[in-house]
Amino acid sequence: MKAGASLVASMSNDSNRRRGLIESQVKSKYDKMLHPPLTYLGDAFQYRTPDGKFNNVMSPHLGQAGAPYAKSVPSKTHQLGALPDPGDLFDRLMARQEGGRQSQSGLSSMLIYHATLIIHDIFRTNDNDKNISDSSSYLDLSPLYGYTMEMQRKIRDDKYKLGLLKPDTFAEDRLLRQPPGVCIMLVMYNRYHNYAATQLRRINENGRFSVPRKYQGTMLEAVAQKFYGKKDDSDFTNDCVAYNKAWKDYMARQPGIEAAELKEEIKQIRSRDDSSEAEKKALIEGAVRKADKVKFPSEHEEFERLEQVLEGYIAKGKPTKASREEYETGYNAAWNKLDDDLFNTARLITCGMYIQVAIHDYLRALMGFHQWDTNFTLDPRLDIDHHNVSRGIGNQVTVEFNLLYRFHCAISVNDENYTKKFMQKMLKIDNPDELTLEQFIEVMKNAAVYEKKNKKEPWEIEFGIPGEADVSFERNPITGLFDDQTMINALTKAMDDPISNFGPRNVPKCLKPVEIMGMLQARKWEIGTLNDFRDFFNMPRHQNFESITKNVEIQNALRDLYEHPDKVELYPGVFCESDANMGLDPGPSDVDSALWSAIFSDAITLVRSDRFYTTDWNTNSLTSWGMKEVTPDNDTCKSSVFHRLIQRAFPEWFPYNSVQFFHPFYTRQANAKFAAEQGYAPDFRMEETGRVDQYGTPLYDVSKSVPEKPAKPVYLAEADKITTIQKDMSNFVHPALRDKANFPKSFHWMFESHNLKPVSNLPEIKENTELITSYFNDLMRYIIKRESISMNSATSQIDATRE
Repeated sequence: MKAGASLVASMSNDSNRRRGLIESQVKSKYDKMLHPPLTYLGDAFQYRTPDGKFNNVMSPHLGQAGAPYAKSVPSKTHQLGALPDPGDLFDRLMARQEGGRQSQSGLSSMLIYHATLIIHDIFRTNDNDKNISDSSSYLDLSPLYGYTMEMQRKIRDDKYKLGLLKPDTFAEDRLLRQPPGVCIMLVMYNRYHNYAATQLRRINENGRFSVPRKYQGTMLEAVAQKFYGKKDDSDFTNDCVAYNKAWKDYMARQPGIEAAELKEEIKQIRSRDDSSEAEKKALIEGAVRKADKVKFPSEHEEFERLEQVLEGYIAKGKPTKASREEYETGYNAAWNKLDDDLFNTARLITCGMYIQVAIHDYLRALMGFHQWDTNFTLDPRLDIDHHNVSRGIGNQVTVEFNLLYRFHCAISVNDENYTKKFMQKMLKIDNPDELTLEQFIEVMKNAAVYEKKNKKEPWEIEFGIPGEADVSFERNPITGLFDDQTMINALTKAMDDPISNFGPRNVPKCLKPVEIMGMLQARKWEIGTLNDFRDFFNMPRHQNFESITKNVEIQNALRDLYEHPDKVELYPGVFCESDANMGLDPGPSDVDSALWSAIFSDAITLVRSDRFYTTDWNTNSLTSWGMKEVTPDNDTCKSSVFHRLIQRAFPEWFPYNSVQFFHPFYTRQANAKFAAEQGYAPDFRMEETGRVDQYGTPLYDVSKSVPEKPAKPVYLAEADKITTIQKDMSNFVHPALRDKANFPKSFHWMFESHNLKPVSNLPEIKENTELITSYFNDLMRYIIKRESISMNSATSQIDATRE
């Protein structure tokens, strides 16, 4: 250091060497900092806004809902003088042939449902201006939370102020026309949010989720404590306790039995055959008016009485009107802040789970890595030198990806049949496969008018096809929840429903008008050609039609429609890149696919450009518990996390060792095959059958992996029954606790036999458990000695709360 300083001191003021040294040092130190910083303090930046504003602090409107689409690829190629008719393009390049082509990738419809959430999350083209996207350009679960403050307020619970969402409620009404599994996924994320909010409140890390002591309890009790507050008055204390219990019963009652009875009465009126529609409408209106006048049941009279009792205590305190109003304003502000902090933090955690599913389940499935024993995935959040690869600087979705994310060709045959049935029952379309564009536009206009006239609030919305077994999802009129068994049945069916093959000639014919509208819109946006798009991604241009696809029929169709490869439009051309069997499935392939190259690039960009998934992805934002909750375990199911979402939404329904959890975006048979090949078969409920399917793939018995309704807990209070259960190791102990591999080796001897006899030379366990007590005493002494910190010669300290 001295030598360096001496050298610097010896340089003259005009020395070029001195100037070069200064420049290199200034550059080195300047580059170590972010310019500008990406993380800022304050409420405006701490949480996600409903519309995505302030994701990039320096460009707060970048990616905000209501902003125009961006455009990545310039149009360089001169188009044909007369472009092919979109109807002809659909018939020759896109229309699904009889029966369709089932994918052999092992992927299930669950993958497409997750893709549907992503698509509706970042794309919502404005009805009046097709250049505008009404949702934000970030993966912020807007189908669940909405993209405006008004939408968000409607789905939030406004009763208890604890950061919760209304039961099984979501904001996005466009998904009601999708297969039920998509809506069930949103319900799962709703339940996950409420689980996260509840856990945050229970843990209350560093006291960040609590109100000041003077505002704790119900408002009336808090006011009484403030202005009367005689701690030595036992009657006052008892009345406060009684009021709180009555208040909880009162709040839990609403909307209560009255709403259930009204719903049943309306149902009966609608089913009457002896009344006209006008008469039914009048009867329903009368029933609603009558219900509005219904007084609370008699059991709430106690609640009203206790209200008056506490008001009496408050009167004895003689508060002024102004002082009481000031206190109540502070009370409301404190509870509103708690509600907002819990809600927004739980939202960050829920979005964190959503993005982990996208990286560790969805992206890994698309790349085909589940076929090998690896947890490899492309994690966009990797901490790369910020000078070389930027992160957290914001994003704006493009029109090109609006087209690429139309995965209609992968819709399974079962979901195709559901879509047809939905169109017939709900949209009154006689033959969906023969629907013309003009008819479709007219049907959708009528549907929009009907929905506007019969607008339902988010917490009232139901999905599926009413009256159809297994696909009708109705709310419990009292709890507002959907039936777990019905959703589990649909979810399990979707998990075992293989997707259809990506590629040409596999789009359901009932979606022909939708595809035609997409092609027409692409032309209005003046999208570049397929080769223009490949140029943008530094991929070789197609010099001939044989380069686009190895399938001769598709080659000839493209030749007839476009004359030259340079003229092939991006949409639908990107879905025509395929092998000889018209295959374009994700995963390892010989197809030089622009689709998957672009999709993977977009997935990386969406995550890496989001401040909340990069620079603000930390325990300060998500809390320590939240960070742990959404961090994948690389040693569990090869880092898959979607099973964690299922277990939080439907606790105890699935066996802990269900083979479905190996990767929920694959069918059970595919999971069983991969588990057997990779040596994980003993970890799951699966058995070889010795049979093979039509493709020669081994079949497995996976019947024991199916979910079952959890048994209701039985509470025991009698000593003899409790003793019986304690001794019954076969029925009482959880199956996971009978696996010695889950315990330290020093414990294994205790599980060698039903009688708990030890192995080797260890002494027998006595009924007074002396050996176990001794073991834990020694272990505790060791831990205390290891964790103790010496404060001075006479004092040591141990942190009993630290993990």
